[in-house]
Amino acid sequence: MNDPLNDIAAELERLRPSDPGEGLTRRIEAALEARSQRARGTVVLWPWAFRWAALAAALAVIVAVAVMVSRKPASDAGARGPAMASMAEQSDRMPPEPAPPFRRVNRGDYLLDAEDGGLIYTSAGTPWRKVTCEYVSASEWRDERARMTFQVLVPRRETVVIPVPID
Repeated sequence: MNDPLNDIAAELERLRPSDPGEGLTRRIEAALEARSQRARGTVVLWPWAFRWAALAAALAVIVAVAVMVSRKPASDAGARGPAMASMAEQSDRMPPEPAPPFRRVNRGDYLLDAEDGGLIYTSAGTPWRKVTCEYVSASEWRDERARMTFQVLVPRRETVVIPVPID
C-alpha cells in the first residue's frame, strides 16, 4: 500500500532546518542587548522618579490649600464710608474661617508591575514563590463649596511570598 501521508511524513523526517544567516543573528543579538539595557535602566530609575513626582504633587496641593485659606480680600473701607469702615475693622478681628471640609469621593489601588522573584525554600525544604508588585494608591478629594478637587497618588512596592502546592 502506498499511503500519501506516509510519503509526506517520510519526506518531513529527511528535511533539516538551515542555519540562520549572519545578518539575522546580528540583528537578534543587537535587539536583545538594547532591550536588556532599557530594562536595567527602567528598574533602577522608575521607583525613584515615581516617588519624587508623588512628593512634588503632594507639596503642590499643600501649598495651594495654604494660599487659598490665607488669602483675604483687600479692604477698601475708606470708599464705603465710616459705618462700613468700622464693620471692616470688626471683621478683621474675627477668627479666620476654618479650612474647607474635603471629603474623599474616590479611591483605588492600581497594579503597575509584578515581578516573579523565583522560588525560595524554607529550612524544611518547602518551596515558596517570591513576587514583588508595584502599586499606586489613588485618592480623589473634593470640596463642594469651593468646587475644588485634587488627587493624591501614593506609590508603593510590596513583596509577598506565596506557598507553592506540591502534588
